[in-house]
Amino acid sequence: MRRLTPWTVFLLCMAIATPAWAETSVVVLGMRSIEGDDAVGTALTDALRAASTTVNEWRVEERGPTMSQMSMAYGCDEVDARCLTDIAAGLEVDLIVYGSVRRTSTRDNYDYSLTLSLFNAPAGAIEKSVTERVLRANVEAGALATQASELIGKLTGQATRVELGALRVMLNITTGATITIDGTPAGDAAGGSFVLEGVSPGAHSLTVEAEGYELFEASFSVTAGDPTRVAANLTPLDGSEPPPPITAGASYEEMGTTTDSGGGLPTWLPYALLGTAGAGLIGTVVSWVIVDGVNNDALFKEYSGGIYDQNQAESNTRAKVTDVCDHAQEGLGPTDFAPEDLREVQDMCATGVTFEVLQWVFLGTTVIAGGLGTYLLISQSSDSASGAQPTFALSPTVGRDRGGVSATVRF
Repeated sequence: MRRLTPWTVFLLCMAIATPAWAETSVVVLGMRSIEGDDAVGTALTDALRAASTTVNEWRVEERGPTMSQMSMAYGCDEVDARCLTDIAAGLEVDLIVYGSVRRTSTRDNYDYSLTLSLFNAPAGAIEKSVTERVLRANVEAGALATQASELIGKLTGQATRVELGALRVMLNITTGATITIDGTPAGDAAGGSFVLEGVSPGAHSLTVEAEGYELFEASFSVTAGDPTRVAANLTPLDGSEPPPPITAGASYEEMGTTTDSGGGLPTWLPYALLGTAGAGLIGTVVSWVIVDGVNNDALFKEYSGGIYDQNQAESNTRAKVTDVCDHAQEGLGPTDFAPEDLREVQDMCATGVTFEVLQWVFLGTTVIAGGLGTYLLISQSSDSASGAQPTFALSPTVGRDRGGVSATVRF
């Protein structure tokens, strides 16, 4: 038997490895519309084809026939594995993305339901199928890129990165209200506003329900990276005069609200922080005055002077007094110091030590609360123009031996 040369082994390894390096050929067949909404099928196909080009190791055909055309060409009574294998062979591709779209209702307020599948020709099997609702408003607005990317991600198992937007609902009432987005409950509004982050770009539907008020319904469109504001002016069911209306661009102060239900910053918080800073400043000044009063008290100065003279006369360095208040608390003093005067010095020392600590506590409170309150006040004042608002959260922490609350402010 002849031995394999190193070059022969190398070429055999290359031949085996080459298929693994090659890109997978993919075709996205035109979506089949059950009710004949061909324009909808074309729009969905274009969006899905564009999203497929972002999948790693996929080489997507720029154009492709529709599923209906291929079924007719290959005489497929139904779309099954045998039919799809013949289509893949004819088109010379490894994977086929195909699907169908139909209306969700026979009434005028219908959306669409899209069923999308991925066929693997080498395996001879349909790998995965997904079904999702597609809003008609998104189709009409041409806002299908985000959902198409998410659908292809579900078929392939590859995570997709989609830039999202945010919604701020501004209400003309400050009592509770239930917010529903695209038929799904999104949360409760309190204080006259509601914030929902991570909303996909495109058209959406909104309903607001509040006890004693008529149901509010509206449509809105979200742009990636930008907050969208919707004004929900509710009307009382009893026919009484409704609350003053607001506009979508109204600031929180104009709305007369106190909080942002989505975790936003309470409007009173900057003022509370500035008030705390003011109180801390007053406490700092008072502490300074009290400590200075102790240091300049005649009796305290007499006691301190006696200790100083005693230290000067003491030759042993270790025996000298380093803290007059500690010395006083031990009940010691100059030899000629009266006991009642010593007790008074002890009281002054206790007061002085307490307020010496408090002056730094008050000073720290003044600096932190004053700086943070000023920053938040400036940020809150510019919220109506920028659409961005700091968020404030309190997080309780509990342990076996301790507990507490941490405050977080995100700008």
